[in-house]
Amino acid sequence: SGQIDLMFPSAEGNLQLKGDTAVTVVSVPSTNTVRLNINSGRPPFDNPDVRRAISLAMNRPAIVQAAFLGEAVPSAQMPPSYTWVPKMDALKYYKHDVAQAKALLAKAGHPKGIDITLNHLTGWGSYLDRFAELLKSQLAEADIRVTIQANPNAVWLDKQNKADYDIMDNEYAFQADPLFYLMPRPGRQGPTPTELDALITKAQSRPAEEYTAQLAKVAVMEDDLAFPDIAIVARNASVAYGPKVKSAKPDPTLSRTFLGGVTLK
Repeated sequence: SGQIDLMFPSAEGNLQLKGDTAVTVVSVPSTNTVRLNINSGRPPFDNPDVRRAISLAMNRPAIVQAAFLGEAVPSAQMPPSYTWVPKMDALKYYKHDVAQAKALLAKAGHPKGIDITLNHLTGWGSYLDRFAELLKSQLAEADIRVTIQANPNAVWLDKQNKADYDIMDNEYAFQADPLFYLMPRPGRQGPTPTELDALITKAQSRPAEEYTAQLAKVAVMEDDLAFPDIAIVARNASVAYGPKVKSAKPDPTLSRTFLGGVTLK
């Protein structure tokens, strides 16, 4: 209606605005990652093969389209907006392979599959609600039967803090130290594997110029262990602007500092 010159649209808003020739929409992959926290302190999730099976059972490109309406990109633990992170196709358990997922479940002693409960954060965003339903249908193809327990924030958080869950959906926002995306959550899941703990400690002790290379090694190990989390996608950061604005590009961190660089006609 011409009442505003710039806005930050949702995925649903993007679909509407992209059909308006008077509006320009710019999107970039953000550093916000949607992921599954896995309670590795509770059987059968203490078995890495079960966690690997969950990751393999997910079709991330399909999730991008159906749950996030195309406004996201598949992501591992480290969002792809960081240029130094391992590429998705180099990670063994971030592909979609239902047959391998079933084989890993059988290897872990569950040839008929498993029944699990998702601690779902309801009311957070429509994309997360769509994701929960799609997750249920995708995991079912690998004989992982999911019951969705939709919880308001207070209940969802209490279950997280008490490690009273099987798996739970979550979203991690930007942090200045990228190690945040990789850190285990003591008290909220099982013990950190010794080799992973040693690699994280090594990364923290390295000089600044070696830090990200060491974090990349941590990311590869965490893919192999499917621990502490299983990442799904990185949501897009979007900005839409009208004819009075010459150009604007959102910041992947979802910071508003980019507004200082917006130019007007």
